[in-house]
Amino acid sequence: MVEDFCNKLEQLRHFCTTGICIWVTDTEKFVGMVKGEDSPGEFFGVGDPLQEGGAAVEALRTKKVVSKFVPPEVYGVEANVIAVPLFEPDNPYEPVGVLGLSRSRKNQVAIVNISETLYASIEQLNLASQEVASGAEEVAVQSQNISNLANRVSDAVNEVKALLKRVGEISQETKLLGINALIEAARAGEQGRGFGVVAEEIRKLADGVRHLTQDINHTLVNVEEQVKDMITAAIKAGDSTARQAASTEELSSSLQEIEATTNGLLDIAKRL
Repeated sequence: MVEDFCNKLEQLRHFCTTGICIWVTDTEKFVGMVKGEDSPGEFFGVGDPLQEGGAAVEALRTKKVVSKFVPPEVYGVEANVIAVPLFEPDNPYEPVGVLGLSRSRKNQVAIVNISETLYASIEQLNLASQEVASGAEEVAVQSQNISNLANRVSDAVNEVKALLKRVGEISQETKLLGINALIEAARAGEQGRGFGVVAEEIRKLADGVRHLTQDINHTLVNVEEQVKDMITAAIKAGDSTARQAASTEELSSSLQEIEATTNGLLDIAKRL
């Protein structure tokens, strides 16, 4: 059974888009693999032993399909992994190996890092707004600081958008490949059952990523609108000392809204 799946791996190579690798193990080590660019397969290879904490070991132990996040301590890279235990036709009780798919979390980690940078910039903006309120003589200087920091926030938003665009493209490609894999699994009959499980998980994974990407895009629209309000408030704060108190209050209100929105963005990014 394991050898049969190894022989068919080459047929699955075109399913390995950026960040994805498909692999086969026996009960001790990796015995076959095909991989795309920037995939977890760059960090382990054929002949490497299975590690505790990995999805393959868990699938062999539980004799069930496993879908889990694997931390970098296991194989050197963060990944979402699906592992399907393989059984000989005459012994459906003891797995002889595992068919698995690993998807790199590189893009997700990048989004989380940018979101954290965005949050840190907002905290600096909040401090700057408080300093504006401390004295009329500092209004012009602090307003310029706020504008500069607001530009940094906008740059971070644009970086997130660029990454989301790529994540969305990969998600769509993955979903289409998952559907094609389901068709191929149906044609293969009993031998394709394991592939069918993996293909269905690929499709679900792609749909989940697509929905989360849409949620983040919606959140970013709110962030952009709130940043515009914040910049307007900063300009008002610099217009005249007489209007300083009211403008600073409006600025603080905008910052609180942005902070809450950014927290939501960070939470969504960590669930990608």
